[in-house]
Order: sequence, then structure tokens, then C-alpha cells
Amino acid sequence: MREYRSANASASARLESLSTKYFQTGVTTRERADDYVRITVFLATVLFLTALSQRFDATGARAIIVAIAAIILAISISWLVTLPRT
Repeated sequence: MREYRSANASASARLESLSTKYFQTGVTTRERADDYVRITVFLATVLFLTALSQRFDATGARAIIVAIAAIILAISISWLVTLPRT
């Protein structure tokens, strides 16, 4: 019976394509959230290194730690600027 069409089969195909679209949206959103969390961890590392540098008496050690923190800060800001906002 070639003329027979199942209403459930067509509804199933429509819902499957809709669920695939929602799944892809969820994957994209999760990856974006992971990127923001990664940047947050890097910024927390900058704060930690800045606080750690205050514990040293030697100016050279302070300068090196602050320089590393500044590099990490620059990398974090560049990542933050390039991430999509929507």
C-alpha cells in the first residue's frame, strides 16, 4: 500500500529535526559557557598571582610574578573580546 502514509511517521520526522536543532543549540551554548568559565579561572589566577606577589620582599620576584599576571590578563582580555555576546 504505497498510498498509505503514517501520521505518526511524519510527526516523528518533524520532531526529530526540531530536536536535532535544539541539541545543536545546546551544544553551542555549553561550549560558549565553558569558554566563559575558562576565562573566569584565568582572571582568578591573575588575582591570585597579584596577591602572591605582595608576599615577596625581593623586587625582582615581585616584578616577575606581576609580569606573568599581566600576560595572563592580556590573554584573558583578548579571549573575552573575541567571544560572542549572544
